[in-house]
Amino acid sequence: MRATTKLVAAFCVLIAGPAAAEPADEPIWARLPSPSQVLQAYPQTAKGVPGGKATIKCVPSPDGNLTNCSVLSEDPPGVGFGAAAVELAAGFRMTPKAAMRNASGIVFPIRFIPPGPAPPWRDAKFKSSGDYREYGVAGPFYPERAARYAVGGEVVMDCRVASDDQLKDCKLLDVRPADWGFDEAVARMILKGWMSAGAAPVGIAPPADDIWRFKVLFRDRKGRFKN
Repeated sequence: MRATTKLVAAFCVLIAGPAAAEPADEPIWARLPSPSQVLQAYPQTAKGVPGGKATIKCVPSPDGNLTNCSVLSEDPPGVGFGAAAVELAAGFRMTPKAAMRNASGIVFPIRFIPPGPAPPWRDAKFKSSGDYREYGVAGPFYPERAARYAVGGEVVMDCRVASDDQLKDCKLLDVRPADWGFDEAVARMILKGWMSAGAAPVGIAPPADDIWRFKVLFRDRKGRFKN
């Protein structure tokens, strides 16, 4: 967990920068593929293969979305990493400046890491406030725009549970729907101590690395907020 109130995305890929030189102080990507997109794109034919790599070339549109993507290389060949990289390209968007600098095309590699075994599930516990009771477990951290439009959501993440039940080193696995601020809301809930780990489930051995899986549902108590 970072002080910037951002959850770290638990990607099964490592994304390098484009081959073209970019100013070190300017971001390249305005958006990266969501964790669920990454998991869906990982080749089913690559089971048992210890990861792989593909290099693709795409042409950014003026708004930064990647188009006309093609595979330049994949390693190992014939397993599906090239096709998976092209599929993931739909989840990328460059910043307008980066798109302009790379208007003729951008080449970048994507390294795939096979997903490991899933941690056990554990319930979270939340503080409460009478002033925000209608917003359910999120309380005052419910995203303002989502509340305004009565949009609900859910966030799934893996976190290390400290001895005092505080959540550390959280990695985002999924957020639905995207772009409504639910992941940032969960990050703030953890950072401010609003959310922590509940009691460990009975009959499940604690993981050696203290990593547990949590789901946070954003719903109001009156059933208005639905995704």
